[in-house]
Amino acid sequence: MRLPILVSVVSAWLPAGLLFPADDTKLNAEARADIEIHFLAAKRAEAAGDLSGAVDEYETILKKYPKAVPEIYQNLGLVYYLARDYDAAIATAQQVVHSYPALGAACRTLIAALGQAGKPAEAQRVMSEALARFGERFWGPMRTKPPELTRNAYEHMLGGDRKAGVLD
Repeated sequence: MRLPILVSVVSAWLPAGLLFPADDTKLNAEARADIEIHFLAAKRAEAAGDLSGAVDEYETILKKYPKAVPEIYQNLGLVYYLARDYDAAIATAQQVVHSYPALGAACRTLIAALGQAGKPAEAQRVMSEALARFGERFWGPMRTKPPELTRNAYEHMLGGDRKAGVLD
C-alpha cells in the first residue's frame, strides 16, 4: 500500500536495539538479519519523512514473519497515524491491543486515531481499559513527549487525544 509522502521526521515506538529479546531462539540468523534489514530501512524511511516507504518495509516484515516481532505492528500503526491514514491506524492498533495486550503504545495510537476519526466514545472506552490495565504509568507518554517522537508527531498525537476527549 502506498501512502502520500509526508515530510516530517518520525521515529516510531520500537528502537532498533530492542528488535529482538536477548533469549529469542525462535528465529534463525538469516531470518533475524532479514528482519533487521527491513526494520532499519523502515527507520531510515521514517527519518527521511517517507512514511509510505516505512509502511512498505514494516509490511514486508509482517508478511514474512507475522508473529516474530509483535512490536512491528505497533510501529506500523503509528506510521499509519502519522500519515493520517486513521482507518489503517485504528485497524492495526486494534489488532495489537487484542493480540498483544502488553504493548501499551498501541493503545496510545488507537486513542489518538479514534479521536481523529471522530469516534470519541470509543476512544474514551479504550482509555479506560488502558488505565485499568497499565495504571498511572499509561499517562506518562500523554503528559510529556516521549523521546522517540518528534515534536510535530507528538503534537499530532495530542490533537487526536483532544478530539477523543481524553485531554483538556
